[in-house]
Amino acid sequence: MFDILYILYSRLRGNDGMPSLSIFSQYHSMPRFRMTKVRWSPRHPRMQDWIPSAPAVSMYDLNRLYILMIKQEVIVAGRSLCYCVNFNRRRKTRSLIKILPDGGVLVDVPVSVNLLQIRHWVAEQAEWLLRRRDEIKTSAGFVCPLSYIEDEEHLFLGERYRLRPISHRHHLQPQGISAQSLHIHIANTDPDSIKHRLWRWYREQARTVFQQRLADLSETVRWVEFVPELKLRKMRRRWGSCNSRGLVTLNTHLIKAPVEFIDYVILHELCHLRELNHSRRFYRLMDHVLPEWRSVKQRLDERADFIGNE
Repeated sequence: MFDILYILYSRLRGNDGMPSLSIFSQYHSMPRFRMTKVRWSPRHPRMQDWIPSAPAVSMYDLNRLYILMIKQEVIVAGRSLCYCVNFNRRRKTRSLIKILPDGGVLVDVPVSVNLLQIRHWVAEQAEWLLRRRDEIKTSAGFVCPLSYIEDEEHLFLGERYRLRPISHRHHLQPQGISAQSLHIHIANTDPDSIKHRLWRWYREQARTVFQQRLADLSETVRWVEFVPELKLRKMRRRWGSCNSRGLVTLNTHLIKAPVEFIDYVILHELCHLRELNHSRRFYRLMDHVLPEWRSVKQRLDERADFIGNE
């Protein structure tokens, strides 16, 4: 259980016992681990518990020790449950365990918690985690990261289209939607280049569609005197935001959602122009401009992992 951390610690210290910085070149590209810097603090004295087989760890070493996302496993009723532990410096007391869109299990804990405690906690929750993961797989399926290759399905305004990259030699085919296909002009056929060109097209479409819907819906809301300024941005946890200056920011991923979801988010932000909070007054405004907003929000939340997949 402590093997990974001990290897890191061993690499950190050279043969002469002095710290070595070769850890950066040795482990920065490990595929299953995310490197996260953890600094020593008197509030986290149990950090030394992570390396029980190693000699006493000095403050100098801990300031340079990079703790990674550690993969662990427990066996429950003959079934294997793999999970990743992320030591989060921002967490102070509470821990979080969740099922990721791809079916993985993430345990997000403060740096003061040791691996043995985490293992016992996961073992207690394992039966529920396995049952819940099976339910998700049966109902909607897990979300796999996109590969950006030909014939892969991509969303646009709630519909699925097969990706058709077009090389610069065949630009006679217009870019965009045609016959259930999404044609994208590319210079290189590598996935990164295709992703870059696809997202450039997504941003262009989002700018056009969102601006038009914002203008149309602003006319239906009595407290909006002029069309607010629009900003596009990729966001991981929000569909939109609004500030006191009247700037409306929408998540670019929304261009992949049906128009009714886009309208719901825009109306939500227009209500914030009147009430910059989520008070009862705000929800009364939402009931006025979109009486069925709760059902729309529920459907959007259910498809959030698919719409936000990248």
